[in-house]
Amino acid sequence: MKLFAMIFLNLFLATAALAEENDLTINFPYYHTKFEKITCTDTQEPGITTPQYFADAQMNFQEIVVSITLDKALLLGNYVENGVSCRYNAIFSVNKAKFKRSLTFLESKAYAADGSTDSCQGMKQDLDQRLAFVPYKIDHDFVAVVFPKTALVSECAGEDVLSVFRRIRRHEL
Repeated sequence: MKLFAMIFLNLFLATAALAEENDLTINFPYYHTKFEKITCTDTQEPGITTPQYFADAQMNFQEIVVSITLDKALLLGNYVENGVSCRYNAIFSVNKAKFKRSLTFLESKAYAADGSTDSCQGMKQDLDQRLAFVPYKIDHDFVAVVFPKTALVSECAGEDVLSVFRRIRRHEL
């Protein structure tokens, strides 16, 4: 029993150390991914140039964390709005059905380094709308959030743009 308690405490502290003080949290964070690239159709293809929409805002997706129960996901990222560096967090419910894999937006938070939220609300609202419902793809090494192509990228021939996150194994944390 002591061994289980020590393992749980170490896992909790390791995941808590990744979060910043003002971030939203999910219960029992377990599966971690780290942003790797943006692609057009497949997780294995080379990355493309950052879409202008994200480049203009200096948007930097960092990671997605999924609960051990696979029912909630937390997206973390940063962007700049009107010269202010902002931290963005969004929590989603996860639909794991094989042909309907999707993330449904539940809540988000955006704040500046000093903890204020006023200067970060424009991009937050835009991201909240774009992320209201997004399909995802998963394979052995990657999780990819599928963004509609609209107004994001002209390089991709298809309808979607993938934001690809590399899965991190427990021993890599």
